[in-house]
Amino acid sequence: MIHQPDRGTYNKNAGLLEQFYHSCLGKLALAAVAVGVLALIAMLTIPSDEKISLETMDNVRECILQNDTVQSDQIDNTLSNVMRMFTSVPEEAIDKDLAKAFEKYNSLKIYHHTLYSTAYIHNNFRPEGSRVAIGILGMVIPTVNYSDLLLRSTVIRHEKNDPLIQSAPPVNKEDDDDMGEAPDLTPFKGKY
Repeated sequence: MIHQPDRGTYNKNAGLLEQFYHSCLGKLALAAVAVGVLALIAMLTIPSDEKISLETMDNVRECILQNDTVQSDQIDNTLSNVMRMFTSVPEEAIDKDLAKAFEKYNSLKIYHHTLYSTAYIHNNFRPEGSRVAIGILGMVIPTVNYSDLLLRSTVIRHEKNDPLIQSAPPVNKEDDDDMGEAPDLTPFKGKY
């Protein structure tokens, strides 16, 4: 028989609940209950459509106003979106023509999920939509980028059979500048 020095120190009077808590199944059940409570809180605190719409439009206005700054990479966009959560811009601050163009070419739609809501901007450039906000735990987290917005629209082609890219501009013989004779390159042939 193997010698066990702590043989008599086990707690033999532990209750069923304490034994269950110390088992692997008990720890998994406790974790599942904690996740369930968090999921319930998330479901109960999804922001309303009105709040998501107002916050998203405020974030879009800030994005349009901030467009004149140089943003070098995705980190700049992420930091801008984080800061937009704590600031707001009045509707009068944005140019009226840009506001009309945004309303004309873009539409905001809110989609509901089990634990959160998302806001998408749909336009002709991105018909599948581009996610611009996430509403979770009573907050609206912006994810808008200036490239998600369509603010101007122009004609792509003028006529049906016009090529998209002109191969070369037409040459007018009268305007052609004479560049002179081509130099003789035979002494340099094969030296490079």
